[in-house]
Amino acid sequence: MKGVGVFALVLAISLTGCFQAAASVPVTGITISPTSLSLERGTTAIITITVHPENATNKGTFWSSSNTAVAPVRASDGMVGGLSEGRAVITVRTDDGGYTASCDVAVTSPSLGCSVGGGDALFGAASLVLLAPLALLLRR
Repeated sequence: MKGVGVFALVLAISLTGCFQAAASVPVTGITISPTSLSLERGTTAIITITVHPENATNKGTFWSSSNTAVAPVRASDGMVGGLSEGRAVITVRTDDGGYTASCDVAVTSPSLGCSVGGGDALFGAASLVLLAPLALLLRR
């Protein structure tokens, strides 16, 4: 029985060397694109990030908005929505190292004008709605 215990100890020591953990690659920074963004209310855009280096072990991130009533951000893909007029700063932070990058977002009112033949028309969408009943009266 004494030989079996020594064999098991030698086997355990030998196998320990076979299962070494892979070297961890720490995050060294993060970049964001774009760094500023203008959205009309009711529209969305995607903000992209790159965690450096490409082979970092933990590329986890945390997204936040300084004003979710103006421009909330979806953490799964960086989609920002323009909810109301105003400004917000979208910030992303790496789980490893706490590196941050930000995008300034300005949300404006939707444009009501339209372009006809390369020039600006005086009739926006609201004007067309108001003129529709007039057009029906003229057809009579």
